[in-house]
Amino acid sequence: MGRVAEKIFLLESAWAGLEEGAPESVFLRVEAWGDAGRERADSGPFAERLCRMYRSWAERRRMQMTVVEAAVPGSSFRSTLALAGFGCGWLLAHEVGLHVLEAPGEDGNVRRLVARVSLASQPETPAPREALAMQAAALLAAAVSAPTVVRRYRETPSPLVRDAVKGWRTGLLDRVLDGDFDLLARAVAPAAV
Repeated sequence: MGRVAEKIFLLESAWAGLEEGAPESVFLRVEAWGDAGRERADSGPFAERLCRMYRSWAERRRMQMTVVEAAVPGSSFRSTLALAGFGCGWLLAHEVGLHVLEAPGEDGNVRRLVARVSLASQPETPAPREALAMQAAALLAAAVSAPTVVRRYRETPSPLVRDAVKGWRTGLLDRVLDGDFDLLARAVAPAAV
């Protein structure tokens, strides 16, 4: 029953994407974000966690996925995925911007770890595998938008996810980070963020 409901959801998303002219194939980049090098380094594990969320989402929704740019160990996190499938561009368009993990700091203040998600349409004819990273980098650089906060995440004292784009919130942080952010956005009634 769950798989049938998921397929119906994806078909509805694909239809909405067609009506709005959303692409079925996109490049998605997740990178640690911050003003200073230290802030980016601190945000690296959170950005990596978000990238795993999108990879899990792609696997669960049976999207085609290629890792175009893998994170380099020892540097601030950045990874790029090529994704394609029903409703892919339409569902991911709402993910573009800043994702903020609010964590308790050592001094009692709240630390904000930030990751930026960027999205660009893939061309009808993608570049050959060896040139795909250059094509993705050029298209993502051209698609940079104003950094607005999309979603805030909190693990303690109680899990909470607040989505500013679609206006929903949930305590099901693990489900969101397991890749069910799109299903929860649909299932959770909009609330004040």
